[in-house]
Amino acid sequence: MNRLIPGTQIGRYEVQSILGRGGMAVVALAKHLELGSLNALKIVHIGTPGIVERMLQEGRVQANIDHPNVVGVRDIIRVHGMPCLVMEYVDGPSLHGVLYTFRLNYDQLDVIAYDLMSGLAAAHARNLVHRDLKPQNVLLQINADRVVAKIVDFGLAKVRDGDGEGLGHFRTQSGQMMGTPSYMAPEQFNDAKTVDHRADIFALAAVLFEALTGEPPFGTDALTEIYGRAATGKFTPIEHTRPDLPPRIRQALEAGLRPKPEDRPQSVAEFRALWQGTAPVPTNPWTARDLAEMAAIRDAEHALSAEDDGTILPPDSSLPERPDPSAKPLSNSTNWTLFLGLVAITALVAILAGSGVGAAMWWLNTP
Repeated sequence: MNRLIPGTQIGRYEVQSILGRGGMAVVALAKHLELGSLNALKIVHIGTPGIVERMLQEGRVQANIDHPNVVGVRDIIRVHGMPCLVMEYVDGPSLHGVLYTFRLNYDQLDVIAYDLMSGLAAAHARNLVHRDLKPQNVLLQINADRVVAKIVDFGLAKVRDGDGEGLGHFRTQSGQMMGTPSYMAPEQFNDAKTVDHRADIFALAAVLFEALTGEPPFGTDALTEIYGRAATGKFTPIEHTRPDLPPRIRQALEAGLRPKPEDRPQSVAEFRALWQGTAPVPTNPWTARDLAEMAAIRDAEHALSAEDDGTILPPDSSLPERPDPSAKPLSNSTNWTLFLGLVAITALVAILAGSGVGAAMWWLNTP
């Protein structure tokens, strides 16, 4: 068997570390051997036709959006016939990890919200509906003096009312439910095939609601309970958690979470107009300390993924066998020691592990 560990070569790329893993795919940080650039490789290791098709569609969709607030796909390569997406490496944490360990102020939330609106609007302009927008599918790039939010994982996307300009056929059976229940519009529970961009606006409102309160608007309970609340628009008023909430944000979220799509804002632009109101757009609300905390959350997420080193490449892969699959640059105990020294707080790891960040990282819920 071939283990995916640091030093493994995949074509022109050498694996540096594991960023995340899921039941069907693993994402690795890899360096181009000639250019020296860093990329994220998303590798399928369960090759059913449906999963392979979904991966290829994901790559085509993201490659064709080409927007700074959507994670870019640069190429598709093969690992013994299995597709592998070569993606832009986002050097930062997921929004999911941030929400459990970092309290965003309103200016910071505005910046993230406007980034997500811009990325989502770009997808909608291409007649695409994401259908799985959630905090796990939002990555936060840490730059020298700011944070940039980027949407990822278009594995469940559909083409809406058009041919998709060569993006392929997105086959969803009528009556099929697809997505993540806590962020799904009521109509998506009934039939994911027929939803339009207004389902994404609902999901965006749900994500921003959670960014404010720490919980999705309709909970994380049984599927029927989530649907019942979403279909009737019953959620705890945000003011109970954030009593200082600006009225503009409350009005936008209440509108975005309305059960009927015809009652919601009909475009991202309409949603943004409600959200922004007459407030100025923040320029740069991030301090050096904020960026350092974001980097610590990123390191915590990566450390949780690195703890599980059992990823198997496709079974018939022609990549060279590693002589000692258990040999890593650092032992587990050493990794934890260094990690705890860096983050300087064991509670951070406990919170992240408890919230499922390690398993949810780097858009691994699909394809």
